[in-house]
This record gives sequence, structure tokens and C-alpha cells, in this order.
Amino acid sequence: MVNFPRRKPRKNHPVVPKTLHSELQRLVAFACYDSKEILRSGNTLKKDTLIKKMYELYMPSQSNKDHYSMVEQFLDGVSCFKFLFEEEDGSKIIPHHFHGLDHTVFLGRGGVDMSLLTRKNLTNYADVKPDRLYVHAKKVETNFKKALALVTSPDCPYKDKSFPSGHNWTDYLDWVNNAFMKMESDMKAEKEVEKVDDNDDEDVSVSGDTETVPPSYFHGFLVFALWGHIPPWR
Repeated sequence: MVNFPRRKPRKNHPVVPKTLHSELQRLVAFACYDSKEILRSGNTLKKDTLIKKMYELYMPSQSNKDHYSMVEQFLDGVSCFKFLFEEEDGSKIIPHHFHGLDHTVFLGRGGVDMSLLTRKNLTNYADVKPDRLYVHAKKVETNFKKALALVTSPDCPYKDKSFPSGHNWTDYLDWVNNAFMKMESDMKAEKEVEKVDDNDDEDVSVSGDTETVPPSYFHGFLVFALWGHIPPWR
């Protein structure tokens, strides 16, 4: 089981906290970005055209009944999203090892639904902006490459695409997430030290105890979990 810090959901949503809301949007946004219409099309698109196309792929359409948006595919649990869900008592749920919360995250009213995925944030029901989806996708792209470098490094116990004795896929996710978060924390600490050196200030110690508590998982964790180095269905 992935060892996430225990977190309670925000009061403004009974099931989905802010961190998970953003991560789900990153997942769907990257699916649009990595689609055959954009990255895998073989064409180089101008940024404005790319952003517009991403938004069209992401958002449902009331006027075009033939448009099967990426949000709708997510909620139906099909295509590239089908391995994200499990069935429990007749409902689709997102398993604990994908979110780390101490309660059930389910699809449907009161849980993860179309309104949640298409809104700006948990308290603002205006549609998410096209530019925001692009930022989400580019962040995932950057972090995916970093995570892939970690799992192919000599230090990774899963580098040969197998699980050591007694380990499984969730142990692999746990290792990737922890290694990534440590790498980011170390880089932040180094930058703080360099900042002090550049300013010729007095020496100070940089301690993890003084750092802001990081999110439970790195931005793009769900994308890497579904489409990363050792997917669960292989």
C-alpha cells in the first residue's frame, strides 16, 4: 500500500480535497495533450492552436452529440482511464493507492463528477480556463520525464522492470513517489542555501522540519501510475 500522509477532505467538498481535484484535472488534461490529435498527430501545432484543441478535447459539448470528450471518457472509465477504477458495491471507485485518503473516492454525484472536473476550483463553478489545462499538461510532461529518470537509475530496485521478492506494483508506486518528493525537497533546500550564499548572509541550516508540508504526491503521479514504467496490467 502506498504510504501517503493521512489527510482529511476540505470542508468545501466532502470527498475530493484540493490536491486530488487538481491531480484529476492534470490527468485528464494530459490525456488530451498526449492524444492522437495533438502530440501523436505528427504535426507541430502553434501554442494557441494546441491550447484550443486541448480544451475542445477536454470539455463536454451540449451542441455536438457526437463529441465524446475526455472528461466523459474519464467518467465512463474507458480508454486510457479504465485501469484507474475498481468496482465496489455497484459503484466505480478510485482505489486508495491512487489518492491516499482515508475515505472512499467514488464517481457520481457528491463525488467525482462532470461539474468537479470542469470547474475552475472547488469553490468556483466557472469553467476551468484553457490556459490552465495547458499548464497542467506541461507540468505533467516535465515531471513524467523526471520520474522515468528515477526508475531507470541504478538506485531504483525496480529498474529491470520486475518486482523484488515480496514487493508488488503499489510498492513500486510508493518508491517512485517517495523518491520524487525527496528529490524535489533536496533541490529546494539547495536553492535556499544558494540564495543565502549569494546574499552573503549569515550561515543558516536548511531543515526539512521548516519546509512547507508537501502534497501527498507529485504533480503527474496519476499519469505516471497509469502510463509509467511498469503498468499493473503487464
